[in-house]
Order: sequence, then structure tokens, then C-alpha cells
Amino acid sequence: MIKKIAYWRMKVYTIAFMFFIMNSGYSYANSLFSTDTIVVQLKWHHQFQFAGYYAALEKGFYKSAGLNVKFREGGANVNVYQSVISGKAQFAIGNSSILIERSKGLPLVVLGSIFQHSPSAIMVNESSHILTPSQLANKRIMFGVTEDVEILSMLQMEGIEISRIKRQVSTANPEDLLNGNTDAMVIYSTNEPLRMKNIGGKPFIINPLNYGIDFYGDCVFTSEDVINKNRKVVESFWAATIQGWEYAMENKSEISDLIIKKYSKSKDKATLLAEAEAMQNLIQNDLVEIGHTNTYRWKHIAEIYINQGRIKSNFSLQGLIYKPNEKVDLKQVFKWIGISLVIFMLIPITLGIYNYQLSAAVSKKTAIIAANEKILMQQNNELLEYNERILKINVELVESKKKVEATEKLKTAILANMSHEIRTPMNGIAGFSELLLQRDLSSEKQRQYTKIINHGCHQLLNIINDLVDISKLEAGQLYLNLTTVNLNKVVKESIEIYLNDAQLKNIPIRLIPDMKIPDKKFITDAHVLTTIINKILNNALKFTESGNITIGYYYKPDNIEVFITDTGIGILPEYHEQIFTPFWQVDQPHISNFGGTGLGLAITKLLIEKLKGTIWLKSELGKGSSFHFTLPYI
Repeated sequence: MIKKIAYWRMKVYTIAFMFFIMNSGYSYANSLFSTDTIVVQLKWHHQFQFAGYYAALEKGFYKSAGLNVKFREGGANVNVYQSVISGKAQFAIGNSSILIERSKGLPLVVLGSIFQHSPSAIMVNESSHILTPSQLANKRIMFGVTEDVEILSMLQMEGIEISRIKRQVSTANPEDLLNGNTDAMVIYSTNEPLRMKNIGGKPFIINPLNYGIDFYGDCVFTSEDVINKNRKVVESFWAATIQGWEYAMENKSEISDLIIKKYSKSKDKATLLAEAEAMQNLIQNDLVEIGHTNTYRWKHIAEIYINQGRIKSNFSLQGLIYKPNEKVDLKQVFKWIGISLVIFMLIPITLGIYNYQLSAAVSKKTAIIAANEKILMQQNNELLEYNERILKINVELVESKKKVEATEKLKTAILANMSHEIRTPMNGIAGFSELLLQRDLSSEKQRQYTKIINHGCHQLLNIINDLVDISKLEAGQLYLNLTTVNLNKVVKESIEIYLNDAQLKNIPIRLIPDMKIPDKKFITDAHVLTTIINKILNNALKFTESGNITIGYYYKPDNIEVFITDTGIGILPEYHEQIFTPFWQVDQPHISNFGGTGLGLAITKLLIEKLKGTIWLKSELGKGSSFHFTLPYI
């Protein structure tokens, strides 16, 4: 029984002590600002975004702290930083751009951050098909009067220079997106998306958080001058503000009614409540204390600004974040020491228990904050990895687009060049077919006309084969059929094909096999190999009017080298690379008279590369050419 009485006596003493301290502090603040009015500059027009300040005023938290507070409504043309510096307001709500303003020499100090994540984002109309920051290049974007640093940082990190966007002054009206007055709009994610839905629009949000830009939002700040003159008032204001925010987030419906009744009727209750729910994800008061701000996070934000050239590399965070109780009143210290000694003598056990509970609570809260910071960093890394994957996909899409465009160019070139090449043999076939119908033709004429028709048919067949081959190669639909091949046999068969044409031109074709092992076999695609040799032989025969053609091969340790040499017209050195380009010969006057599709050597090169080989040539104008290619042992 005696222990219980002592326990409750200690409780009473503790409560009395705490009440005495609080009452003394509030009285002190009241004595400093008993007649002056404290002005708080809001960022925007009255809405749930500022619910905590309304609650602190209307529920008497500011008054209990001895403060007479008045709000100054913001807007598109209000610079909150200048409002504090000029003395029009003692406190204001800004964003992470306070770092930039402080780097310019403005003595601004952050008390805390209401939003753990910035609500600033870019909103576009879903029908615009703008899905990423990179698609905003050369687009019209509406910005507010205060620099939206989160948005600009995101654009710069995505490679969009500020000079490449068309900046417009924001009207804060989503109808401008629907009416086509702008392409994108910098907005608060807690507000404008719902407004756009209410007027029948379909908003799409581009959030900087998804691109590695995680800044604080709605930071409460003041000036060094206000702190130096009224430190106790600053502490009392901040404590009452936090109390107001805690009440507002626990009583959203009540505060929504209050806003409509006393501050603004521009939004109905349902809209205000929707805004409140959206803010919950940004404030995160279920994870961290309202107003929590982290020095290391500010350092990270500063590093982003430094990398983008917004602030100098030697910028210091010292003095940016408010630290209470830096000045000590010795008289008050001794007074409280005396009182504390008396209280400690009366309730040592109570204080021990209280300190234990407080330490446990702080440790638990700190662990939660650390865990959440780790989760946030992990999520940020995952988003960065996702962004890298998106960039990789974009690169692949660009490459695919280039391939499609190249294919389209090839189709166009085929249509443009093949019309002439097909028409020539077709005219010959049609014309001489009609002549064959004449009854009085001699046997010699009939053989001559038949030979011309036959030659035209072979030309058409070669053209069709070239078109089929180049189409398969470009589409990646040529599949190899690997078998054991006797190279000597393949070369002889190719010579047999062109032997008749060579004899008509009186041009001998000589074979120089590798005499060490002339009948050695290796694995490759026999049909593809035959096509390669035939096309080079065909070219050699076409461009050789006198002399001879030599074909040979020899086995090397790593591959087989085949060469085909002629004494034809030759090729200038500057054309040695271009000759393997489709249709190249069409524009060359000194060889265009020989005819052909201009696809033969292009197909040859692609086929050799398909077999993992290489091709090159040695040539001198007027003396002939020597084509060499290698094939690996598969």
C-alpha cells in the first residue's frame, strides 16, 4: 500500500514538473511575441496541402504557445523565399530548391520537411502518348513562378537540356491540356490529376521519383535573422505546427469541413479528402515523425545540384537545417538544475523507468527510420535499374528502326533498279519470240533467235535468284545445311557450268588445286559454297574480254582460302569497299555497259559472312582483279 502511494506521488510530481516547464516556456514565448503577428507564407491557394497549419491555428495550438499567427495565401506569382527575406513573412513553405537559394547567399534555414517525397510531377494527356521524360524534348511545358527543380533535374538526368523545352507560365488549369494549349504541365500529384479526371480527362503522370530524383517537398523554413532574434518563438512555432499536422492527418474529415467553412470553397469535401489521402503517401507519418528531415538526404540532393551545375562544388550544408537550443541562458540553467535536483531526489525510480521507456521508444523509432531509409534506397536502386533496362530497350528499338528503314531503302532500290534489268531480257524474249513465228526463217536465224531467247531466260533466272537470295539474307531466313564437301569437286562443277560461255569468248579457265591434298573434305553448306564460287566466276567472265581466268585454293592451318583471278577491266582502289554494296555498279559509267543487277558481289559477301568467312580483293584498273575468300573448318 505504501509503495502504491509513493508511486502515485512520484507520478503527480512528474506531471507537475512537466507542466511547470511547458508553462514557463509558453510564457517566455508569449512575452517575446505578445503583440506581434507571425505571418506564414503559403506556397499556393488554400487547400488541404496546408491542413496542418489551419489545425494548429483553429485548434489553439499556436495560441497555447503564445503565438498570434496569420496566413498569407500563395499563388503563381508569389516567390516564397523573397517573402521571408523581405520580412513580409517570418515563416514559409518551400521545396528542395532552398539549397539553390541559399547558395546564392540568401540566409534561409529549414525547420523540417512535411512531405518526405516531393509531390511535384509532370502531367500529360494520356492521348498524347508521351510516356517518358525523353519524349518531352521540344514540347511545351507549363512551369510555376518558383523553379521546379525536381522536374528540371529529372529532365537533365534524362539528357533533355532546358533549352530544348518550350517553357510556359502555368495557369494551373488542366483544361489547357485537353484544349491543346500546352503539351505538359508541372503539377502537384495530390491535386491536379483528380481535377483533370473531374473534367473528363485521362491524366498520365511522369514522376521524378521513378527516375532517381527523390527530393523533399513542402519544407518549412525561416531566416537566420528571425532565429537570432526569436529562437524561442521559432521552437514554439515549429512544435505547434507539428502538433497541428498530427491532428489534421488524424481528423481529415473535420479539417476538410474547416477549410470549406473558413478558408476556401473552391473544392468540395470529396475533393479535399481525396487530396488528403494522396498526401498520406508523401508525408508517411506512419513510418517517420512528421517534419523529419535527414542531413544525408540533403547532401544527396546537393550532389545532384552540383553535378547539374546548379550550385558550386564547394557549397556547404552548414547552417541549412535548424538546430534548437544552441544559445544557453546560464541563469535559467542554474535555476532548472536546482529544480531538477529536487525532483530527482523525489522520483529517481520514476525517472529511471521513464528514461528506459523513452530510450526503448527512440531506439525502436530509429530502427524503423533506418529500415525505411534502407527500403527507400533499395527501391531507388531498383528504379534506376529499371530505367537502365528501359534505356536499353529504347536503344534496341532505335536499332530495329534503322534495320527496318534499311530494308525499306533496299525494297525501293530493288524496285527502281530491277524494272530496267527485268525489262531488257523480257523485251528480247518477247521480240524474238514473235520473229520465230515467221514462216520464212532460215534454220540459222531460228538457232540465233532461240539462243537469244535462251540467254534472256538465263538473265531473268539470275535476276530472280539474286532477288530471292538478297531477300532471304536481309530477313535472316537463310538457313545453312552443313554437310561434308569435297572442294575440288565443287570447283570443277562450277567451271563446267561456265565452260561453254568461256569458250565462246575464247577465255580459258584454269584450275590450280592444292596439290598436297587436292581431295580433302571439310564441313560446310555445299549449295551456299557453289553459289559463292558461281557468282564470282560469273563476274570474272562478264568483265573479261581477253586473257584468262584462274581459280584455285589451298588449305591453311585455320581455314581454306579460295581465289579467282581474271584479266578483266579491273577496279580502282577507292571502289574496293563499295563494290560489295547492293546496286553500286549501276552508277559507274565505265562498267554499267556490262549489265547486271549489281547484287552479285553484295550477296556473295553476305553468304561468306554467313559461313563465318571473309572476302577481299586485289585489283588494278585495266589489268584485272583477284578475289579471295576464306572459310573456317567447322
